[in-house]
Amino acid sequence: MEQQEIDGFQQRWIVERAVGRTLHIGCGMKPIPGAVNADPSPERWGWSDVACDAHTLPFADGVFDSVVSNHVIPHLHDPVSALREMARVLRHGGTMAHVIPDLRYAPRRREYRHPFGHQPHGWHGPEEFMPVMAQVADVLTVLRLEAFRGFKWSFGLEAVRLSTTPPQAVGFPPQGGFHELDDVLCDAELEHDGIAQSDGHLG
Repeated sequence: MEQQEIDGFQQRWIVERAVGRTLHIGCGMKPIPGAVNADPSPERWGWSDVACDAHTLPFADGVFDSVVSNHVIPHLHDPVSALREMARVLRHGGTMAHVIPDLRYAPRRREYRHPFGHQPHGWHGPEEFMPVMAQVADVLTVLRLEAFRGFKWSFGLEAVRLSTTPPQAVGFPPQGGFHELDDVLCDAELEHDGIAQSDGHLG
């Protein structure tokens, strides 16, 4: 599979899991239509709705049905803290889905435009990521953590926010965004050139 195909597959994978009210962490230049797209980088504010730190999200508790990201988790300085924060803004029974790069294939990855070298964290496959999820087991249950078929550069994580409702019984409304971003932003948010901003960053 060529690099362009891999990139397209990974983006489609998270888009398919962007159900109901969705928070897209680290959207970069690939926002998901209908989602609340968040990115900390000023050069990407043209594509994002909110500039914020994934460790201190500017949203009320339980306002999202899903949280998704693509190759963001290794850039976070404290992945466990950030995952807990993402769980906080999920409703009980809400889901999260993340594409996470696999460091076992880092040598080949360095030939391309997003080398692993600048990332503070990395995991050699889904098995090595399990201890991270074990640290958030009180708020998240892993539904799936496995490599993708057809290429080896990354693996997928799907998890559900702990609830008394069994995961298979959870229903979601059709994909759609907020009519007003103020519906989910906390009062403490700042405004910068029309974009809601917090004073942190993802990594």
